[in-house]
Amino acid sequence: MGEIWIDSLTDTSCPVVLHPEFEFQARERAIRATHRTIGGVQMVYDWAEYKAYTIPLNFVNSADAFRMNQWWRDNDILALWLDTSQDLRTVEGRLTNQEVPLGQFNEPYVDLHKGVLMFEATAADSYVKTPFVLDDALRGLLDANHNPIR
Repeated sequence: MGEIWIDSLTDTSCPVVLHPEFEFQARERAIRATHRTIGGVQMVYDWAEYKAYTIPLNFVNSADAFRMNQWWRDNDILALWLDTSQDLRTVEGRLTNQEVPLGQFNEPYVDLHKGVLMFEATAADSYVKTPFVLDDALRGLLDANHNPIR
């Protein structure tokens, strides 16, 4: 897995660079209903499919932890950039944790946090289709000309 960035689409500040643990998961989820009639016929209704990501994090600084927890509290719409070795994908979605995502400290530190981000896309085809510019001091300027969003 390459680098991952996350940012709010409503306040457009600098993206947070995530360094997920090895337990990172990307899944396809479905909203479906299954019913069986009196005659025994099973009816399946597929309403929608969407992507879901589980992103475990350790040693997150307090500023980034505060921003991500605030996005969760405000139910902000977020953009998640997934940089694999083959392409760069941007997924629109929300944090769906039941509890504060980064609510624990990495002991013995009191300024580094840990937790799990539960990110779910807002729709089946939720890739953000607008160009973006992401400035990175280590990798240079990344823009839509070099990294088309799929």
